[in-house]
Amino acid sequence: VADLIAHAAAEARVQADAKRIVQEARRMREMVESLANCWQPAQMDEEVEVSALLRELADACASRLEERGVRLLLEEAESLPAIRGNRERLRQVIEHLLTNAAQSVAAAQQVGVESPLGEGEDRQHTIRVAANCDERMLHLIVSDTGTGFREPARVFDPFYAAAPGKGAGMGLSFCYGIVHEHGGEINAFNLHPHGAAVVVDLPIGGGVSERVLYLAPGNPKLALVMLPGGDGVLAIAPDGKIGKGGNFLVRTRKAWVARGAAVAIP
Repeated sequence: VADLIAHAAAEARVQADAKRIVQEARRMREMVESLANCWQPAQMDEEVEVSALLRELADACASRLEERGVRLLLEEAESLPAIRGNRERLRQVIEHLLTNAAQSVAAAQQVGVESPLGEGEDRQHTIRVAANCDERMLHLIVSDTGTGFREPARVFDPFYAAAPGKGAGMGLSFCYGIVHEHGGEINAFNLHPHGAAVVVDLPIGGGVSERVLYLAPGNPKLALVMLPGGDGVLAIAPDGKIGKGGNFLVRTRKAWVARGAAVAIP
């Protein structure tokens, strides 16, 4: 109904209000659909050829971006290894990062911000997708010459929209969840003089990365490491009592840091 009013109303104020209602309704629908997808269990045992996935997505959107004056560059190392996980979910991550980059570039074009890359007529806004790897991790970087993030540290927070009025603010949050579901890490940065980059690190092979929770004061007096062993783990509590149990150090970690100890929990 609001959509019909937005097109049929004579008063500009009524049209603006109706368009706002339509925009918010679509945003809420997107939010509900995203939340529904979030709770669906995913099969994580596929061999995902990231190189083929990147080329597939690049072929699908390169021409559309070119029509908007945006160049898409795909740079990948030779013989990228496969990632064990869920192909469709990894596709969703890359698709969203490309969409997010395209929206940022469009915002830059709208306000007349020129690309910092190239010279003269070759100065074209660019989205670059780079993929390489080391012995343990596959690294994927999606960067653009757009306006950048308002607050890079918050872009993965649920309901935080990377740009005002753009979506429900759930896209990058779900990217964060999917990447961590694959045992990886995802981080966002702003570039100089403008633009942004999102870096995705995915473990090669079994889909589980070796990560350690490390908490420490400025100048730790000692270090405590929680070793595997379940009920066999022993530790001394701040009150001097001996505690036993696999989660003991986890439960008391803040107390240890307050007493000057560094705590490492694999």
